Amino acid sequence: MISRSRLITQILNAKQRLCVVSAFAGTGKSVLLSQIADQLDVPILHCAFNDIWSRKSDLLLWDLPHDPDLSLDIDPILQWLEGDKARRAIIATRPGSRLRGINRALLYDKAMRLSADQLFFDETDLRRVYPPNEAKDIFIQTAGWPCFIGKKNGQLPGMASLIDFFRNHLLKDLSDKAVALLNAAILQDGPLPSPDDDPELEDLVQQIAPLVTLQNGQITLSVSASTMKVPLVKATAKRRAKLSGNTAIEWAEIERRTGRPDTAILTLQQAGLHDVAYDWFVQANSFMLVQYVGLDRFAAVLNGFPQDNERIQDKELLVAAKAMHALKTGNIERAQLVLERGLGPVANNLSRVFSPNSQFSLIFRVFRLTMVIYEETIISEKTMSHVFELLAELPLDSHLYRGAFFNSILEYYLRNRRLLDAQSAASQALYHYQLARIPILCFYIFFFQTVLALTGGNLRSARQYVKQTQDQFSKVPFESPSDSRIFDILKACVDYEDGRIEPLAKFLSDDFDYFIAGEIWPSLADFALKYGSEALCSHYSVSAARNYLDRWRADHSASRRFYTILEVLEATILQNGNRWEEAAERLMALQSRVNKTWVEAAEPDLTRLSDGDEIALTIAWMRQLVHEVPTRKMLLDQLAALNANQRVTYRQKISIIIWQASVAKRQRDMTKARTALVRAFEEVGRLGCIAVLIEEKVFLDDLLADKRLVEFVQSSPVANAVFRHLKEISLPGTQSLNLSNLTRRESNILLMIAEGRSNKAVARNLGISEATVKFHLSNLYRKLGCSRRKEAIATAHSLGWIS
Repeated sequence: MISRSRLITQILNAKQRLCVVSAFAGTGKSVLLSQIADQLDVPILHCAFNDIWSRKSDLLLWDLPHDPDLSLDIDPILQWLEGDKARRAIIATRPGSRLRGINRALLYDKAMRLSADQLFFDETDLRRVYPPNEAKDIFIQTAGWPCFIGKKNGQLPGMASLIDFFRNHLLKDLSDKAVALLNAAILQDGPLPSPDDDPELEDLVQQIAPLVTLQNGQITLSVSASTMKVPLVKATAKRRAKLSGNTAIEWAEIERRTGRPDTAILTLQQAGLHDVAYDWFVQANSFMLVQYVGLDRFAAVLNGFPQDNERIQDKELLVAAKAMHALKTGNIERAQLVLERGLGPVANNLSRVFSPNSQFSLIFRVFRLTMVIYEETIISEKTMSHVFELLAELPLDSHLYRGAFFNSILEYYLRNRRLLDAQSAASQALYHYQLARIPILCFYIFFFQTVLALTGGNLRSARQYVKQTQDQFSKVPFESPSDSRIFDILKACVDYEDGRIEPLAKFLSDDFDYFIAGEIWPSLADFALKYGSEALCSHYSVSAARNYLDRWRADHSASRRFYTILEVLEATILQNGNRWEEAAERLMALQSRVNKTWVEAAEPDLTRLSDGDEIALTIAWMRQLVHEVPTRKMLLDQLAALNANQRVTYRQKISIIIWQASVAKRQRDMTKARTALVRAFEEVGRLGCIAVLIEEKVFLDDLLADKRLVEFVQSSPVANAVFRHLKEISLPGTQSLNLSNLTRRESNILLMIAEGRSNKAVARNLGISEATVKFHLSNLYRKLGCSRRKEAIATAHSLGWIS
């Protein structure tokens, strides 16, 4: 037994002559009283009531028996103490025992209270008994629990004994609310938020101290509880499993007040209180709950509602939440089916959902607008006018839903190349999401702002936004692999704009399969398509880039807009590979008013183009004409008109300026060629996006082969700095031939094709599409420096990778 001499001295010398030791079982209350009794030769009282006036000793040691119904009046003890200044009283009790008048005595400094945290041992206490190293080991093993120290030198009992002790002794003394708070703290990965001015929570913290602490508005699990986390979890779970009725609601209320709405709803569901659980689910923002707790916990809540309870299953916001779960797992078709089955086909009819006489609630309409983010849907101007009326219905302080509104509008503007409007919508969404304090939603907005900066070629702004994106993601209180991959590709694209291809190449090789199977919305798909195809084409091969596009064709929806994007990108890839005839065939196959004839005749119309798809198609055709007919008289005027279009991004404008330089050179107007080329380099220097120069290698190589043009570029300090940077960038070729260079999937495919299996057989064996097999084969060929299957197999044999 370790002496508590320091604590005994503190009690006996305190100015307050009444000391109440209030702590749960196992903290050494009785041992403390025994040591005082032995030291002063005073008996300990163990009864519930006592006539203290008949006592002959001036020291009252009273170990109150544990009785939830016990109620003791402190006033007679205080009167007894007043009769003689030599008198002292020390009372040991457990949490839950009612000592009437104790708060008043504490307020007037007539009493002191010791709680469990003051009874736990620290390492200094143990060093008075054990050698320093042994004391340290015992403290680490027991975390200072008095009931475990001294037994086999701090060796803990078995798990079953620990669970039994916590369940039948420690937790038995605590109220359901106190155990609920302890359970919430144990399950939380980090501190629990504590509402301001919540005296009940403060009192509960005192009951279970030192297992938890309250500081700066946060409830934190202590080291003493963390050490016993596993048995405590099992013990509290057994207590939670027995909850019912009002006790379940009280328990759940503590969980909800400490920032765990999902756990609170699960508690109610476990107790069979499904109607109450649904009401709380709605109060926890229904379909938006996933943004607070993550996909796994969100799914657990949805699955907790009984499938055979049609009254709950058919509720509008529960159906919306199930659709949201499908969206977050990358299954748009499933989300649409969930809405149709639960609410009828009308739920997928946007004109009816957003009509002035809509049958749906305001919150459901906000959800349906959020769902539009993921859909390849063309919204009519009339429907959009009704959509904007939603904002007037949303309260000004409804920051979560107002943020969701602007987030959806942001996606709409991005698809329509209204980049300034998109930036404004992003700022509005971020304002509301920050007030709602939801890091994952702020993460998405900073992601969009990074994409907007990259779209405009502004690498400097993109770097700032990507840091803010990372900062918000670090604050997300749950694991989200899908969002982690979204951030990884974003960061890799920022690096790519600076001329560093390796991070993006690694992502496309190692993580792309998981990325494309996860949560994706159209603007994210456009972003990944553009950067992935351009990087693979510029730094590896046309074949690798085309296989990459085939992956998207196989795994993504085939809307007309998406098909157009894919075809335009493939045409650009073919152009970069000097396969201009094939590129023209691709472009001519597209059904659009913007065809070769239209572009050849257009000039003022090029400035007025507003549709994003038509602008992309026009740019591709104009690039084709720069190659085919560079001496055409009106071509420079057409390029100038296109460059003046406000919907054309700064990054695209740099490409157009390079084409102007190329055309001017071919037309032997070297003055215009020099001016345009320097301007292009200076724009890159201003914005930082050097990747666009690499992508225009097909035209830039010819320009930079002219020494006079190079000298003119070098005469400008800004352009010369960009020129030097461009020369320093080493385009990755074949990597050193090492098996570790291959991914696991590439290694498996290599072994299979060496066995003579076809692409179809490989795909069937691995459970992937043939397009995916082709994509991995293109990466494999690149790494081996080969272009055919037989060459790859022969190289692998010569390296000893296969036998």
